[in-house]
Amino acid sequence: MEAYTKFDIEMQNLESLHAATLFAYDQTVERIKERIKQKYVKASEPIQRTLSKEYTYTLADNARSLRAKYRKQFRKHLRETLFVRAISILEVFLIDTLRQVFVARMDLLHREERESFSYAHLLSFRSLSEIATHLINKECRKLQNRGFNYLSTYFASKLGIEFDKFTVPMVTLREYHETASPCASLGPNRCQIQTKIQD
Repeated sequence: MEAYTKFDIEMQNLESLHAATLFAYDQTVERIKERIKQKYVKASEPIQRTLSKEYTYTLADNARSLRAKYRKQFRKHLRETLFVRAISILEVFLIDTLRQVFVARMDLLHREERESFSYAHLLSFRSLSEIATHLINKECRKLQNRGFNYLSTYFASKLGIEFDKFTVPMVTLREYHETASPCASLGPNRCQIQTKIQD
């Protein structure tokens, strides 16, 4: 399925980013040690990065502090950021899967609910297929940001797929989603997830 192919690629990209960033962290720690040894950098001076002509960011008060951040704090922030992204990828996969199922089985959308169109909007559709696509996309948009519990209930009622029967316990999936969701709206700089993901 196209939805799974997209999901798999996204997760592989995430895994590659994780591995490459950890490698960069390790190389940076070694580079700092070498530059101090060669006296290019004073161990007691602040470590700064110029981001623009008007802005210089202080990474750490000194080289020792920066090495400590690369070994622990930065790794923790990386796990938190990637964790939020992984949950987002999972949600997109579930909704994309529903979209593909509805395209193949439009009868699953049958219900008594009515949909109103203006004359202009109705005449803009060139075929019944375009109307169906519009309804499917609208249905999928309703599911965005509704939470994992809502999605699991929807899958059970519409498709007869019960997440409780997955290999990963449902309570664990709920915990992951509830942990990540508050941080997604705050952004990685303010996110304070305490994850169990290891390097």
